[in-house]
Amino acid sequence: MLSILITNQNLQIVSEEFGNYKAFTNSFLQNINESGITVASNMEITLFNSSAEKLFSVSRDDVIGRKINELDIKGLTDISNLLFTTTDHYKSFEIHTVTNSGEKYLSVSMTPNYNLSKGLESH
Repeated sequence: MLSILITNQNLQIVSEEFGNYKAFTNSFLQNINESGITVASNMEITLFNSSAEKLFSVSRDDVIGRKINELDIKGLTDISNLLFTTTDHYKSFEIHTVTNSGEKYLSVSMTPNYNLSKGLESH
């Protein structure tokens, strides 16, 4: 009985720490100078920071909760097509595209984010 209580308590601590880590990461991504976009495993945009707003000339309120592959935003559509056409979760490439703010050469990287159950949570 004691080992079950200790294990349960340890899992609760790990879960709380993971929640703190996610909050810190979200805050960091919202405030960096690089464009940051997080896409959930169901393809919905869950984070679109202020640098991404400037790059694509679109408000985060217009994209949060919408599926990235259903949006028609100059430049973002090109990136989405390259990122989500294969099942490879780690990608890095450069792209020449045109956004609403002009012609751009962008360096794009995608890494997966996993939840505590080791399931894909977002990109």
